[in-house]
Formats: sequence, C-alpha cells, structure tokens
Amino acid sequence: TTPSTEPKRLALIGARGYTGSELVNLVSGHPHLELSHVSSRQLAGRALDGYKKSALNYSNLSVEDVERMEKDGEVDAWVLALPNGAAKPFVDAIDRGKGKGVVVDLSADYRFEDGWTYGLPGARSSV
Repeated sequence: TTPSTEPKRLALIGARGYTGSELVNLVSGHPHLELSHVSSRQLAGRALDGYKKSALNYSNLSVEDVERMEKDGEVDAWVLALPNGAAKPFVDAIDRGKGKGVVVDLSADYRFEDGWTYGLPGARSSV
C-alpha cells in the first residue's frame, strides 16, 4: 500500500517546553504534517514563533475542547508533550471522543501500559 501524502493535522498539547518547540520545528519542515492547534496555558493568545506553514496562535485547550475536537474529527493526531503525570485526562478525553485521532504521548505516562507502543518507529534492536 502506498502511504498517503495528504497533509495530516496535528494538535500539540504542551507546546511551551523544549520538546514542544523541537516538534514545532520538525513539523514545520515536514511535507505531510501541519499543525492545526498548539496549546499552552502560559502562552495562550500569543503568536507561535518558528512555524513556517501558517500563522498560529497558542490556545489553552481544555479536556472538554479536546473531547469535542476528537468527536468532530478536527485533528488527525494528538501529540502530548506534557510533564509526566499530566497526559491521562487528555488521553481519556480523546478516548471518549471515539474518533480516529492517533495519540503520541511523549511523556512516560503510558510507557508500560498494555495496548501502547513504546519506542521509535523503524528503530531496530541490535543483538
């Protein structure tokens, strides 16, 4: 099967920190990914710097916002760049939304949970 080249919409929750800013840079240069939302409590309302594809402002997405957005299919993938222990309410909201959004949790919250994959795509182990 040929991979899709249609742009995928990403929402980044926890965009203020180092991991979030690095992800903004990576997505900015990726031909098939685009940021649709960047969320940070501290930076809500400010312009997102460093993103070259469109002008975006930070928002402060609530758990309720995330659930509604998932129900409405507004996002293809959710990236959670939150401190350890902060992802669960957002993951639960995405689950309640019952959409098709993929979740990438960059914290350690689900590292050892059944049903979650931990690791790098395409990474090989050397024995």
